Amino acid sequence: MPADEIKIDKSFVMDMLTDREDEVIVDAIIGLSSSFSRKVIAEGVENAQTAARLMDLGCQFAQGFFYSRPQPFEDALVWASTFSWSNYEPAR
Repeated sequence: MPADEIKIDKSFVMDMLTDREDEVIVDAIIGLSSSFSRKVIAEGVENAQTAARLMDLGCQFAQGFFYSRPQPFEDALVWASTFSWSNYEPAR
């Protein structure tokens, strides 16, 4: 089954700043995804520090409460229409 995207489970992402083994797993997944020309998406990004570290490791996409809580479709459209990256500057 072909796959264009690889998703990193939040169980690794959420603890990667405090658990070295989780960070190594995340880094390895990002590296393998890059080697196979696949997009990589990290789940469970809940703070700017995690977002920044993922970017440093080369993660292309992320999702989680840091960006938005789950919301009804209509509310998500409004959120997307007013979205600005300046509201989500990762701490470095």
